[in-house]
Amino acid sequence: MALGFVLGIIVGWVVSTTAPPEVKGPLSDWFKAFGDIFVRLIRIVIPPLIFFTIAAATASIANARRLGKILALMLVLYIVTTIIASVLG
Repeated sequence: MALGFVLGIIVGWVVSTTAPPEVKGPLSDWFKAFGDIFVRLIRIVIPPLIFFTIAAATASIANARRLGKILALMLVLYIVTTIIASVLG
């Protein structure tokens, strides 16, 4: 994975410094399309992943008192992060 990251940086730098402008535009559009698809797929996958991870962790807790404390903490953290997000915009 790190190798792909480094190779991507090198290829991007080489293309940006050596390619003529008529090649950079279509090439940039082509890569932007793949980047947009990747971001959309991440936005689709992450919310259910978080939900089911929390649900599985909650279901595995046998002690009701401990579960109550964890759920209360989760609620407080949710409210705090929501307030922070609202203030920051």
